[in-house]
Amino acid sequence: MNRKVNRVGHNTLTVSLPAKWVKKLGIRPGDNLSLFEQGSDLVIRHATGVTWGKTKIDIHKFGFFHQNFLSNVYHLGFDEVEVHFKEDKEFNHIQARLPQYIGFEIVDQGENYCVIKDISQTSELEFDNVLRRTFILLIEMSEKCEEAIRKKEFERLKEIRLLESMNNKFTDYCRRILNKKGYADSRKTNVVYTLVHDLERIGDEYKRICDHFSRERRPASKEILDLYHQLNLYLRTFYELFYKYNKEKLETILKEGQGIVEQLNRFLIGKNKDDAILAHHLIYITIGVYDLSYIYIEIFL
Repeated sequence: MNRKVNRVGHNTLTVSLPAKWVKKLGIRPGDNLSLFEQGSDLVIRHATGVTWGKTKIDIHKFGFFHQNFLSNVYHLGFDEVEVHFKEDKEFNHIQARLPQYIGFEIVDQGENYCVIKDISQTSELEFDNVLRRTFILLIEMSEKCEEAIRKKEFERLKEIRLLESMNNKFTDYCRRILNKKGYADSRKTNVVYTLVHDLERIGDEYKRICDHFSRERRPASKEILDLYHQLNLYLRTFYELFYKYNKEKLETILKEGQGIVEQLNRFLIGKNKDDAILAHHLIYITIGVYDLSYIYIEIFL
């Protein structure tokens, strides 16, 4: 859309705001808008961002209820959701899932329905803090998981597995902020959203490793655990690179990933079932971290 520049007085130039955008965000005379320079672009942002308002999850529309529907609503940034269900066990699933969504609380409940509302103030200022905590949590989960398998502390893996729920909580909140407020550089919101999504998927692989070894209670070989340790260093290197550019670390990420995968591939055709399963998950994680390097470059170009 194009807007004509008008002069007010001797030194002030003005541009009118699009009526549709103003109505969508509920902007009124006297409201404050934030302006950001991005090269030759000037980005105008309302302090409250997009207001998604209310929505409904209706059992009659979908034909069934699944707790992941709540994740979709939360990610999109809705402030209030009315959930309809058929059975008490479905409401129990809702109650069990709610702690994962920062700010979401049940504010009303009736027969076969409940109303969930965001009682917090979602802030883009928290995004960077939560994202960093997500990285640190993944590193902690990975290193503790390797240590527990190496020491054959299989019962401990059940406790380590719980970190994946916290990973979901952090990544869900980051997605919600990106949908409601956008990234600081609005042109890169979609790229950063992909980063957050991939961090959540990597956490799932650590959860599956914990599940297998806590259930089977059989050790992995020293050879594959040494590769696991190498992957831990690889993940930590990416984290350090992400927050402080270093030429050598970027080269390490781009060069070593393929080598780790090639070494892990050997275990997929070996006789040790547990090594093969561990190798499968570690390959997925290694490729995931390697792919994050491309997202990193797009974010920081």
